[in-house]
Amino acid sequence: MKQSNRASSIALILGGSILVTQCHAGWSYTVVHPSGATTSAASSIRSGRAVGNVDGQTATWIVNVPGWTTMGPGDLYKTDGVQQVGVSAGNGGFWTGTPGAFYNLLPTQIPSCYFASVRGVFAGEQAGGALVTVPFLSSIAGIWQDSPGSFTSLAPAGTITSIAEDIYAGQQTGAVILNGGTNHRAVVWYGTPASVVDLHPPLAVESYAYGCYAGKQAGYYISTGQTTRRAALWSGTSGSMVDLHPPTAPDSIALATYINRQAGYTTSGGLRRAAVWNSTAQSYVDLHQLLANNYEASEARGIWTDNAGVYTYVSGVARLIGSSNTHAIIWKLTPDQNITLTVNLLDTVAIFAGPRIINYEVVKAGNTIASGSSQVFQSGFSLTVPVPINQLGAATITLDGSSFLRRKVAFTLTGANQGLGTILVKNGDADLSGEVDAADIDLVVAEFGSQAIGNTDVDVSGEVDAADIDIVIANFGEIDNP
Repeated sequence: MKQSNRASSIALILGGSILVTQCHAGWSYTVVHPSGATTSAASSIRSGRAVGNVDGQTATWIVNVPGWTTMGPGDLYKTDGVQQVGVSAGNGGFWTGTPGAFYNLLPTQIPSCYFASVRGVFAGEQAGGALVTVPFLSSIAGIWQDSPGSFTSLAPAGTITSIAEDIYAGQQTGAVILNGGTNHRAVVWYGTPASVVDLHPPLAVESYAYGCYAGKQAGYYISTGQTTRRAALWSGTSGSMVDLHPPTAPDSIALATYINRQAGYTTSGGLRRAAVWNSTAQSYVDLHQLLANNYEASEARGIWTDNAGVYTYVSGVARLIGSSNTHAIIWKLTPDQNITLTVNLLDTVAIFAGPRIINYEVVKAGNTIASGSSQVFQSGFSLTVPVPINQLGAATITLDGSSFLRRKVAFTLTGANQGLGTILVKNGDADLSGEVDAADIDLVVAEFGSQAIGNTDVDVSGEVDAADIDIVIANFGEIDNP
């Protein structure tokens, strides 16, 4: 069986955008940078819609749909699927998906406020900060309800500056700097200054919470005596923190969280690399490795899983080598349906003297959709083959390797995990010709007495002996089941 790889690459021009999709281990990516544009970035994603900017224009993309739309000049930071928040005409505010319909949220009740930094949105409520010059240059964390005059401060007592970065269902995440301090401390609020909860780890010099969702907060911390930022996930308290930092990365930050996944980046050689986690450091996936070689840096800025809980989308940006130009990226995780089967390799000893390699290949409509190999040490073993969940319909799985004849089994991909039962694989093809014949007998006889672990040791006992000759003779005439 010839080995194949699930990775594939497709390049198309559709709807005025350059779409480049590459797949690897369930993850794929699409470059949604519009053709002819210089820079673009996708900063957030919710409810099937990513937001960001293209050459100084606000930009929105719908997942799996070519092309983009703009609501006019500015930059979008986040969306809840209904509203979009960001900056336009020199100030922060929100849109409701209509071109030109920008609502400025500069707080009217704070005379010294010169800028509304609107960072998050959920269900008609916006979160961010009012930047002020009195009594000194600082930020006041706060929330709005669709109007400038509705601004409510979240700034806790004893702090000199604060900012809210995200909002979801009554909670807001961000950071504060205490009186007399210089470093940020990650916090979560529940709508009032008094509700603030300090997420700052006890042995940290700095921390920051960027994203929130359903009781989870994502950000980073820096340990005492260190300068390395370490991606972190909290569940509403300082003691709940989970360190997401991969051991191979000098630096890491989690910028967003959704259900059980987080998006952000690590650094390598001073360059950022888009990353995702599944709530543990061990689950870290380097998304940058999927990108084409013309990208030297990338960030994952937003994450969302569709309402069916199947596909996960990550919005972000990648920078071209030797350039300041960036391209908006949307990564997609297509989960697997697991195909399990028990394989019985016939005419062998129960426990092998050495390992055998059994190859597998799943084919649908003439295309290989999954392949790999398994190192086995006994005659009977279980095999689990992951196949992308979007592959449906009639398929075949083929097994072969070493002296075992090829065995093909037909089944139907349903999108769900399924078991195929027990598959019997016949033995005796010592010369790998696809048929047990006189050439196999001659080859086994020629190597009689050898203790090398090879195909002529048909029963994998550790020695080519009379038992191997008997097996080949007994299976004489058997052929591959193509």
